[in-house]
Amino acid sequence: MSIALALSAMVLLGSTHFINGLLARFYPPLNIAFYTHLGGALVGFAGALLFSTWEPTVWIWSALAGIGSAFGAWLLYQGLSRAPFAIVVPVSAVAMVTIALGLSLAFLGERPNARILLGAMIALPAIWLTAGGVNRTKRR
Repeated sequence: MSIALALSAMVLLGSTHFINGLLARFYPPLNIAFYTHLGGALVGFAGALLFSTWEPTVWIWSALAGIGSAFGAWLLYQGLSRAPFAIVVPVSAVAMVTIALGLSLAFLGERPNARILLGAMIALPAIWLTAGGVNRTKRR
């Protein structure tokens, strides 16, 4: 079930990043990041009111995560507005996977087995290499 949820989340996240990346070519990326995260915050807040407990530390960490997510999306949309998707998206994906894996190892004490480490060692270069097939000298 967790794999299905993760894949569903990535389909939705990838789709919205693609749509927002297209919009960032015509509108300011800061506006796109602001309004998409405002909408997400309203939906998340409504869900939290209905299904969550009122623990202050949860709300503080959630707000900080939302701010970080909005800032990261703004930077992503800045990149998508200026460079080809085939460059920005793989570089962003490599950074996201590397940071998430590193932080989970450092702060959560997770110890992935050999199969997971092998998968990460194969996936990271594969994602990185997908950015290499585009003519980097082409400017818009």
